[in-house]
Amino acid sequence: MALFGSPIARLRILLMATAAYALWTAISLRTVVRPSFGGSHCFEDTDAGNGTRYCVVRRAASTHGALVTVELLVRPGAPGFRKGEPGSLPLHSRGQQTRISVQHGVLAYTRGGEPGTAAAGQAVEVPAGEAFTYHNPSDKDAVLAEIVIAPAPPGGEAFFENIAGLARSYGGVSSIPPLQAVLLAHESGMQLRGMGASHEFAADRVLPAVARALGFRATYPQYASSGSGRFGGGGGNGESGEGGSSGGGGDPAEPAHTEL
Repeated sequence: MALFGSPIARLRILLMATAAYALWTAISLRTVVRPSFGGSHCFEDTDAGNGTRYCVVRRAASTHGALVTVELLVRPGAPGFRKGEPGSLPLHSRGQQTRISVQHGVLAYTRGGEPGTAAAGQAVEVPAGEAFTYHNPSDKDAVLAEIVIAPAPPGGEAFFENIAGLARSYGGVSSIPPLQAVLLAHESGMQLRGMGASHEFAADRVLPAVARALGFRATYPQYASSGSGRFGGGGGNGESGEGGSSGGGGDPAEPAHTEL
């Protein structure tokens, strides 16, 4: 006798399991507590402030889509997406050029399958379409760096705001639901890499639609920050639900240098 009976019986079980998961997801999304970054120029991806801090330096709207600039402070042992790589993002590529300028510490990276490091005063250039990730290899020193993506990707700085907000909401980047992470990456113009062709195809073409159908969103207005404290580019943006620049004034680089 076939396991779980006839094909019709197995299909019913599959549909019931899918419905149960959809119901569970809908309920859980209603109970997620989302921190508000409104009024903040900088935002953390952990409640304890021991992970990665982001500061929006130039918003996409303030440069008319020419670029977006975000300052990163990656602390030693910061939670990351990749095991053993503190503060890391998933291996990914973009349709835009990326430049990371290191201001303090040493940044380790993988670009096009080749590992490397960049010390203070050095920069990493990542051509469009090349697979890339980074992390802080030190167990003592934080890494302060500035990332410029040109032209600005879809959603501009929203990827960084939402990755930090989701990490706070779910208790760490590793606890973000995979479908949520896939949808955010997809809508931010990122292609996830290093998973094999079939998985990469699913992450780019199939799973984002599944995530939306289950009720996940690419961005959440609660995570929108107030804008740039350094260049004054924090004007409102109706699409992201953010207000004008307010609160948390001053150069966003100052807290980073104070902490180093």
